[in-house]
Amino acid sequence: MYQKVSKWGDEINIKKFNSHELSKFIIKHIEKFIDEEVYSISKVRLGIEIMLINISKFIVLFITAYLLNVLVQTIIVLIGFAFIRRTGGGIHAKTSFRCTVFSVGGLVLGAIVALRLNLNIGIYLIALIIFNIIVYKYAPRDTEKNPIKDSKKRIRLRNITLRNMNLLALASLFFDKKVISLIFIGFLLAIITILPMNKNS
Repeated sequence: MYQKVSKWGDEINIKKFNSHELSKFIIKHIEKFIDEEVYSISKVRLGIEIMLINISKFIVLFITAYLLNVLVQTIIVLIGFAFIRRTGGGIHAKTSFRCTVFSVGGLVLGAIVALRLNLNIGIYLIALIIFNIIVYKYAPRDTEKNPIKDSKKRIRLRNITLRNMNLLALASLFFDKKVISLIFIGFLLAIITILPMNKNS
C-alpha cells in the first residue's frame, strides 16, 4: 500500500510523485484560466515543470552549502556562473539528477576551492582575456533541443554575455581576493560548459 494525497477532489500518487506529476496536477487546476489562443497548455506545463525542477535543485544546493558552511560563498560562485550561463548557454545533463549532482558538486566544491585559492590579480586579468576570447568565439552554446538559428540573435546574446561578464569582473575588483576568487570559479565553471569539446552528459 502507498499513500495518496487528496485535494480538491484529486489524488496524487506519492509513489510516483515528481515534478512531472506535480506540474500536471497544477495545470489541472489552472488550465481553465489559461487562454489557449495565447498560451499552449503543453508549454505552460513544461514551464511549470522546469520551474519546479530548478526550485528543487536550489534547495539541494543551498542545504548542502549550508551544511558545509559555505552558503554565502556558493551564492557568489553561482552569481559568477549565472552571469555567463544566462545568455551564454552551455551543455546540459541528460537527466535532472545528473544536473543536480553536477550543479551541487561544481558550485559547492568550487566555493571550497576558491577559499583556498590565492588568486593573483594579474592571473585573474589574463584569465578574463581568455574567457572573453572563448565567449566571443563559442557563445551562445545552444543545444539540440533548443538550437539558436537566428544569426542576429546569436550575436546579441554573445554581446550581452560579454558585457555582463566584464561588468561583474570589473565590480569584483572592488572587493577582496576571496570574492574575486569566487567570481573567477563561477566564470570558469560556465566557460567549461561553453567549450565545444564538451557534449551533453
